[in-house]
Amino acid sequence: MAITWEVEITIISIPTKEVSVIATRTDDVSGEVKTYTVPRAPVETTEQKLAIMDEIWEKYQAELNAETVISAFIGTLETQAKTNLEARE
Repeated sequence: MAITWEVEITIISIPTKEVSVIATRTDDVSGEVKTYTVPRAPVETTEQKLAIMDEIWEKYQAELNAETVISAFIGTLETQAKTNLEARE
């Protein structure tokens, strides 16, 4: 399944061409919906627009990596606990 996102852009300042961007991942979401925010960013150039997308993606990847580490730790702990407790019987 492809990753899908909802993006909300709010104009902060027209003269300085600044916006706030909120991106929410909407595909295969179970439980907590993940939202990533760039609270204030210039959008005058293509590079600035790409920087916003890069920042959102980096936040998403960092959270995904943290969840992977936590899952691995919990999985290892579950296995160790099961083995230890079964050995005590």
